Amino acid sequence: MYPNLKGIEVAVLGGDAREFILVSELLNLGAKIKITGLPVQKLPNVTMCKTVIDALEGVDAVILPVPGINEDSTIYSVFSQYPLKLSEEVLVTLPKGTPVFTGFARRRLVDMIRRCNLKLIEVLCKCYSSSSSASPAS
Repeated sequence: MYPNLKGIEVAVLGGDAREFILVSELLNLGAKIKITGLPVQKLPNVTMCKTVIDALEGVDAVILPVPGINEDSTIYSVFSQYPLKLSEEVLVTLPKGTPVFTGFARRRLVDMIRRCNLKLIEVLCKCYSSSSSASPAS
């Protein structure tokens, strides 16, 4: 059974070819999508936005690319003609608890999300660290 995202509005900020697949799947599940920094063809239920703040207005969830943002708050975006910046001033406009998805969250993003009372969902993780006593199976 697939989730029904009808009535859910999602912002997709930046990214690379992986986000094209993501946008297609979200549309198939019924979501409305606001996009910036990703060139997609004009499709029903897709709104192209010129700025991050426009893309975040009124959304229920935010999707950042796998690499997320770097330490100067630039969103990873291989197709954008200009740098996309994510700031606390923009994030604080989202309702408390809004989910923000990313692959990997660097310290800057973690801190910004915490200070803005949003919910960070990191979909990829570093499963092993030097301090871990577990080792991968051979």
